[in-house]
Amino acid sequence: FQRSFSYLYSMISDGKLYSNRMTHDKLAEAISSPDVGLSPEAKDAILGFVSSNGLKIVMRTRNFATKAKVHNSQPEMFCGLAEALLSKGVPVLNLGCPLLKLDVQRPGYCEVDHNMSFELELALCENASAVAMTGGAGLFTAFVAGDIRIIQIDDEWSELLDPSIRLMEARESAGLKDIDVRACLETSDFNSAADLIIQMAITLRTPASLHSENTQLPKIFSLEIEK
Repeated sequence: FQRSFSYLYSMISDGKLYSNRMTHDKLAEAISSPDVGLSPEAKDAILGFVSSNGLKIVMRTRNFATKAKVHNSQPEMFCGLAEALLSKGVPVLNLGCPLLKLDVQRPGYCEVDHNMSFELELALCENASAVAMTGGAGLFTAFVAGDIRIIQIDDEWSELLDPSIRLMEARESAGLKDIDVRACLETSDFNSAADLIIQMAITLRTPASLHSENTQLPKIFSLEIEK
């Protein structure tokens, strides 16, 4: 684990990030494909989210019945944050494989249990203003190496290694602008967390890439879905 996380830390610090720079039209085409394995209702929900303008947030949740349940998403945290964002007019898309269903009944909220490819889910995350996910789940290591803006809601599992490794620090050193709301969520202050997300997302409206600040770094890897 120490070696693997060290390699990943170096990769992120060097700006070698996963990226899927699909246009809205190409993303919509990929979602609409019969091969994507989504129900018509799920496709409509995602397409509505993709086509919406302004700020919008993706939440990546997990809820395994038996597999490492300790890393499952906390319903109180995700539900509280989703409700706060929605009350301020920010659409929320809850994606999971398997999904943690949230008891949220507000306009602008949708949730999709899916088996989409990493490339397609990454493209959906890039389409959003920011992405919230738990740092303990395994797929965090994939998406933390993506050219997306992350909402940090809890600590990373790799911080328990000796010596500790924090991939979010690697992202910061690469010039990525993430949003840390851990202090707000520790006291269940979901309203302040939502305000901070909105404020920073508006301030950092440019894509979460590192073009302007680290022009000497290697080019970002690009992954594209072909028909």
